[in-house]
Amino acid sequence: MNMLKSTLSHQNRAVIILICMGLSGCPLIEPSNENTLSNDKVNLNRLDIFDTTQLIPYQIQLTDSDWQSLRYEGRNLGTIAGACDTFGEYTRFRSKVEIARYTLEDVEIRKKGGLGSLSAIRPSIKLDVGDGAINAGRTVGGNRRLTLNNNHQDPSNVEQCLAYQIFNAAGIHAPRCSLVQVAIRGIDKGIYSQVENIRKPFLQRAFGNSNGQLLEGESSDFNQALMPMFESKYTQSGTTQEKLQAVLEALTSDDDQLWNTLDQLINMEYFLTFIAIEALIGHSDSYSAGQSNFYLYLNPQDNRFYFIPWGADQSFQTNLVKTGETSPYHSIYLRSELSHRVWQVKDIRDRYDTIMSTLLNSVWNESDLLAEVDRLAQLAQTESLHLEEIKAFIAQRRGQILAELGDDNRVANKTPIRTLPASLDENCITLPEFTARFNGVMSTADSDDFNAQFSIQYLHRSTEYKIDSIPGTFDSGIKTELDTSHIEEPKDTVFVRFWRETEANNFWVTLVIPKATFIRGKHRLHGFDTFGVYGNDNDGFLGFIGDGSLIFDKASIGKDAPLSGTLSGKAIPIN
Repeated sequence: MNMLKSTLSHQNRAVIILICMGLSGCPLIEPSNENTLSNDKVNLNRLDIFDTTQLIPYQIQLTDSDWQSLRYEGRNLGTIAGACDTFGEYTRFRSKVEIARYTLEDVEIRKKGGLGSLSAIRPSIKLDVGDGAINAGRTVGGNRRLTLNNNHQDPSNVEQCLAYQIFNAAGIHAPRCSLVQVAIRGIDKGIYSQVENIRKPFLQRAFGNSNGQLLEGESSDFNQALMPMFESKYTQSGTTQEKLQAVLEALTSDDDQLWNTLDQLINMEYFLTFIAIEALIGHSDSYSAGQSNFYLYLNPQDNRFYFIPWGADQSFQTNLVKTGETSPYHSIYLRSELSHRVWQVKDIRDRYDTIMSTLLNSVWNESDLLAEVDRLAQLAQTESLHLEEIKAFIAQRRGQILAELGDDNRVANKTPIRTLPASLDENCITLPEFTARFNGVMSTADSDDFNAQFSIQYLHRSTEYKIDSIPGTFDSGIKTELDTSHIEEPKDTVFVRFWRETEANNFWVTLVIPKATFIRGKHRLHGFDTFGVYGNDNDGFLGFIGDGSLIFDKASIGKDAPLSGTLSGKAIPIN
């Protein structure tokens, strides 16, 4: 536990936390005899909302109409794939919010998420407690803006907080993180990760100043196609643009000049540590692995850029850390311009390997990490099946990385850099329609076999397919992954799979549905919350189904349970 604290103040705090844990008391959120505490700005600022020893309760009260509007906002899977995305900003609503029994009136609230974390059942949330003239100056634990992540891609509820602990322990300025219990309109939504916003309070805490330029990177990098994707969080100066352009030009330097040229613009020792941690923890949706989920801070103290991690909810996952698309290696990701360019220089590769070796001996203490996984999981009441992958990852990571250090063959495999279309209007693709009708019953409760009459019509690569079945020619399996019955609207998932068996090929469709919406009625396809995939045995996975709706006339789980309805959406070809 102590090795995860990187500064003296963090170490002192760790002692207090351990004492409190040992005494089974000593809550850092002070109790009150009052049933409800109102806008008490002094006591609100005394709350430690990043206390990692207890679940902090959040109660969000929205009107029914605001909730229905908020929950389904977001980008569409198909329009993004077709480069037709025109989604702007999330709508801002006003709500009463209770935090640890303090009541905050008139809080600004909006949905959060790009695509992977979108959910209509358990949306990620951003709160602004100090918005408006009446609330000016109001903060909670010194924070005006609060971020509540739904852990949609982290069913363990452990990965984000553990990832940021390791970044901070390595000396990388990363957000603080805690686990919270969220209820919306009186309905328990389960465990969320509360992550510190990357704004001026964070900058002041981490860098000792907050008057530099802050840029968010999402599909952003140092090439001409992606440079415009850097988003300034404050008024951007011409100096910042000049600095970004200077980095782009520095990448063309000769190998023997590259380090010194870049180090004048970016703290390169810090950067190598940053990308080494990204690889070490398997942060597969990061800057070096995917040109996303990071911030750049132009620190006025030395006039250099510093990278700040973000979106670490897909870390410690063994199925994501070493793939042909993301990286052929365990020890380094090379899908960003900067990491890819510096990796071509042997002296820099040697520096990186030295840093990685140091990290393995300092922040990668397996017994401490496994103990922290267990502690966070106990706090979050995580099902044990979601912890085994994380524990296996931690146990095998050192050996995987040590086997690659010093191997110059790692430079031979160059993964193409991802780019965006120059104009969305020019490249917007109209996607084909996908329609289906189904009707049948589950035959037994044990096997979850499903026999149905099923018809499909869709286009793939300009070829139209029509499949009409007779009863019994399609089989489907329905299963639920988790039983979280203590949550009124659980986040566990129902998979409904249809396939057609023929001598030549088997065509299949799988619908992914939150259990809470596996009921009669109309349900919108929403990101990777409610969607479909399709393919066949010869070609494998062919594409997604999104941007439409799923209508159940009948839907339930159990022996002889009827299931019927229609599916309509866009076919999103992948292969």
